[in-house]
Amino acid sequence: SIYQELTGIDMDAEEIEKVIDIVRLENIKISEYASQICGSLNEQGKEIIIRAASRMCKADGNIDAEEVVLIHELVDGLDLSRSLANRLLREEGIPIN
Repeated sequence: SIYQELTGIDMDAEEIEKVIDIVRLENIKISEYASQICGSLNEQGKEIIIRAASRMCKADGNIDAEEVVLIHELVDGLDLSRSLANRLLREEGIPIN
């Protein structure tokens, strides 16, 4: 999995689905969710999240405009510096606004 590739930790689909369901039930934007968790993440943790999200968006071989918007909202919610965010997005092949 992408998560295991980036972190070395195996997280099964059921665990991932639980997190997704929580976010859906709370009906919050990805940027709001990211803001809630960013205080418990260091720079490496934030980088892993951006890289994982980017790779998930590219998994089908196509990056939709909607996916780019979501990744940028995630970057904003994680409160990354613009220079770090731009570097990560460039490295992952995500368009920079």
